[in-house]
Amino acid sequence: MKLEILSELVEKSLEKWPDNFPEYEKEFNQCCLSISYQLMKQLGLFSEKGAVETIESIKAKANLNPDAKYLLTNLLFILQEDGVLSKEENKYILNQVPDIPGPAELLISLCRKYPNEQAAFQWVARAYDGMLDFLQGKVYPEDVMFPWGSFELVEDVYNNSRIYSFYSEMTGLVMQKLLEKKYDNRKISILEVGAGTGNGTRHILKQTKNFSSYMFTDISKTLLRSSKKIFTDMFFDFKTLDIVKNPLEQDFTENQLMLS
Repeated sequence: MKLEILSELVEKSLEKWPDNFPEYEKEFNQCCLSISYQLMKQLGLFSEKGAVETIESIKAKANLNPDAKYLLTNLLFILQEDGVLSKEENKYILNQVPDIPGPAELLISLCRKYPNEQAAFQWVARAYDGMLDFLQGKVYPEDVMFPWGSFELVEDVYNNSRIYSFYSEMTGLVMQKLLEKKYDNRKISILEVGAGTGNGTRHILKQTKNFSSYMFTDISKTLLRSSKKIFTDMFFDFKTLDIVKNPLEQDFTENQLMLS
């Protein structure tokens, strides 16, 4: 059954997969590398080849916000993945200073080359502009990504980006196949993690509404308030969830995590 579901999903994904994705991914990854290194420089870290830091020294030098640990870990991972940093035990070592353009130049170039993805690049630019302040605890991430509670830009991303649309459509198809093949179209309880503005949820509802309950979760209370006005079916419930932490310590129970 698993192979049957997987083969059907692979077939559908190949039909919808954007042709230029490999080139797009390579260039976007370079932009992420540039953003990661520029942020380290702005924090006064890894300024020259051979520089060594630990998580503790980074926190001390940069006056880091404890809530930004997840973001810091991911920035360091990007630099490791591209060979800019290496890790030996608890030490991070700068192997090389990346010889690439700055984030602004790369984002402008990407906007020109992939006009259908402009909203996504603008959203990345907005995130980059606020990352330093977030890392140092000067702003809340919601205020950076959704200024004045506006979701206009992120809605533009989900509605017009071929890349984001692909993943949202596939989410709906995966759910349809699981319900059809594994659960025999029985009503089940769903918990959606990081539901955001609900774009993936919409694609799931296009495929089926056969739920006994649907727990719509996100770390952002602002997004939850907005989504409550959109998804009004009786089976919906809304709750904050930080998936980095144990859900069972956030008033969730195991049976709520049946499918997510």
